[in-house]
Amino acid sequence: MIDAFHRDGLRAATDVYLRATRRGPLSRAGARIVESVLPVTELCTALLRYDAAIGTWGVGPGSRAMLEEWDLQPRCELHPDTWRVLDHEPFLAFGNHACGLEPALFNALLTRTDIHYLAGDFVARVGPNLARVVLPLARPDSPAPTPAGLRARALDAVERALWPARDDFAARRANAAQLARAGRLIGSGGAGVHVFPSGSLHPGAPWQPGIGHLVRSLARARGTQSSTRPIHLIPMVYGVRDAHLLAARVLGAHPGMRAAARLRLAVRDPGPYVYADAPVPLDVFLPPGDPLPPPAVLAERLRELWLRARAGADRAIPGWRSAGSVLGPRRLP
Repeated sequence: MIDAFHRDGLRAATDVYLRATRRGPLSRAGARIVESVLPVTELCTALLRYDAAIGTWGVGPGSRAMLEEWDLQPRCELHPDTWRVLDHEPFLAFGNHACGLEPALFNALLTRTDIHYLAGDFVARVGPNLARVVLPLARPDSPAPTPAGLRARALDAVERALWPARDDFAARRANAAQLARAGRLIGSGGAGVHVFPSGSLHPGAPWQPGIGHLVRSLARARGTQSSTRPIHLIPMVYGVRDAHLLAARVLGAHPGMRAAARLRLAVRDPGPYVYADAPVPLDVFLPPGDPLPPPAVLAERLRELWLRARAGADRAIPGWRSAGSVLGPRRLP
């Protein structure tokens, strides 16, 4: 299945998997065990449907339609200036990557089409419509925390199989080229780019210096780009976790798993939500004329910016069920 994915994409890999599960009693029994830990069939189906939806309706409308189908309606608490930048201005958005639903949550905010993702090169193999918005990156060979729990370890194994680490010259050169392309899209094209700086679903994974390289290149190019509009940095906080994925209708064929997740969320949970403070102009984050810090230092400063946004979310979001009118959310476009 993994070979089919790398060679021909997700649809071909799904067909290979389904044929393998129907070869006999032992195959069917093994598939039931696998599906009880990681619902492969439903996840593949959801990804293929998502790719088709954004191809039919566009990234924003298609994402909103799929969230509605999945019974997943996030709370959107964004500063008015952030809405304006998302609608019209060039930006670099970055945030946490908790369970894999975050791209759909971000895309659902959009009313424009010139948005791109710096993401693992395996995402482009999900389908042709996602491939059009992805700037593919090879996975760096960097240490990551060991996940806890059977499902987390299974997801980690799948992630490493789909996106194996590469640390050769060709991979580093390809990544540098994609970061340069992202800089041109933002600086000259006036587009928006989103990145998950850790490049991992693990909450404790360190941020990679790639985002520092990108911001440094944007700062260096000031005054030489054809676009004169200011560039903004947007730290995005995604209040979503695996329980939201399991409780949604993404996994429609697993009612027991869904019921258990809903019970976990019923006790006390403020999500799912998307939160962002006011965007930070690049010229404020890095004033023109000041020395440019190294990429690793910039990545840490950007992480501190995101941590401040997360603290804002912690203050604003937990009481939203009882104070929704005070928080004044804007509905999805």
